[in-house]
Amino acid sequence: MNAYSLLLGALALCSTLVLTGCGGSDGGTGPGGGGIGGQYELVGINEDGLPESEVIENCSETVFYSGSLSLDGDSFEMRVEKDDLDGEDWFGDHGTFERDGNDLHFWSEAWGDEFEGEVEGSLVVLYYDYCTNGVADVDLVFE
Repeated sequence: MNAYSLLLGALALCSTLVLTGCGGSDGGTGPGGGGIGGQYELVGINEDGLPESEVIENCSETVFYSGSLSLDGDSFEMRVEKDDLDGEDWFGDHGTFERDGNDLHFWSEAWGDEFEGEVEGSLVVLYYDYCTNGVADVDLVFE
């Protein structure tokens, strides 16, 4: 074997090791988990782009401006910037989540409740209880 053949073999081995070692725990636990960890930006509310003005259930009119969602392992953190009768403000949530295929289930450590979501291509959609009455009333769309 010549030096050129050895070099090509070593490069092929290194490439294989790098590609197979890129996994990690970046996307929730459970069946079908993995692959969605990262930072997402709020791009829409209830199928509309941002900024978006909405009257949700018994809450006052709210303008949603921006937001972020972080998914890391089995934990999540969310923050949404808004403006309502009380002026500019934000709301947030954090806790753990689990993925089963495209379905997501979140457990809130901030509020002590649970909510659902799903993965739709490059989007993560949260079905969130904005008016805090125990029923999901807003779709928060992150990309």
